[in-house]
Amino acid sequence: MRELENVIERAVILANGPLLTENLLPVSSRPEQARSAEPLPMISLDELERRHILAVYRQTGFHKSKTAEVLGVSRKTLDRKLAEYSSE
Repeated sequence: MRELENVIERAVILANGPLLTENLLPVSSRPEQARSAEPLPMISLDELERRHILAVYRQTGFHKSKTAEVLGVSRKTLDRKLAEYSSE
């Protein structure tokens, strides 16, 4: 139940209007796409984290507070991570 609440909460935060659409749901919540999805590339956990943070950051329109909320981290942690990525 908690997992469903998290998925819905994330979709509400990312929605640009009153309508929640399928593209706001994670692929794993879309059975027909999950079966046909390509296997994940073999990357490090750090790289996976970097990609996920940057993807959420883009999806929120580069809104740091929304991004931190979706990711469940503090704004300070997000700022540190983004600074780390920009120096790479």
